[in-house]
Amino acid sequence: MKNLVLVIFSFLCITTSSSQEEVLFNLRGSYYNDSLQAMTSCKLQLKYNLKKDVVFFMISEESVYVSYLFTKDHRDSMYIMLEKYLTWQKKAIEMDAEVDKEIGQMNTPAYFSYYNTTEKHMTGYAVLKTYFLSQNLDWHQLILKFGIIEDRKNRFISHKPKNIYLDKSQVLEFKKAFDANYLNSFKETMKKQKSIRKLFK
Repeated sequence: MKNLVLVIFSFLCITTSSSQEEVLFNLRGSYYNDSLQAMTSCKLQLKYNLKKDVVFFMISEESVYVSYLFTKDHRDSMYIMLEKYLTWQKKAIEMDAEVDKEIGQMNTPAYFSYYNTTEKHMTGYAVLKTYFLSQNLDWHQLILKFGIIEDRKNRFISHKPKNIYLDKSQVLEFKKAFDANYLNSFKETMKKQKSIRKLFK
């Protein structure tokens, strides 16, 4: 119970310092649109809070945006799962095999917010699963499956994000946000840019 309180407290501290977040990159994924009954492109954004050393994975849906928070430990877990996807993808191509299997899962802090309000509906943690799915012998996707995010103050307020489908090229891009070397390089670039800006006052 004490650990859960600490997680929630840390989470609340992190979400109040959005001014420290820098955009790492934007990415496109796909999800199944129920109204169109077809796969639709969706916007994904990765941000990095340099001060708190936290990566924010943001998903834009029709009326809601969702954000998952990754501390170093969370990033390490996700990185391992993404590496496993890439290993399986290579094996599946080499063996002419089709695979439909869960890679792994984790719990990470998350929140969601409706576009017409600034209120964030937060939870201490939410389930995030990674899944390997072969669409055919040459096309093997990573699926991000999400559990329900319940508002910690009111369980009647909840949201379940749609599954996100990523191809190999998208996974390689996505993986950078969980790579310590990439984040260190990004951090140094940001520091240099801020130092330069200070000279032009």
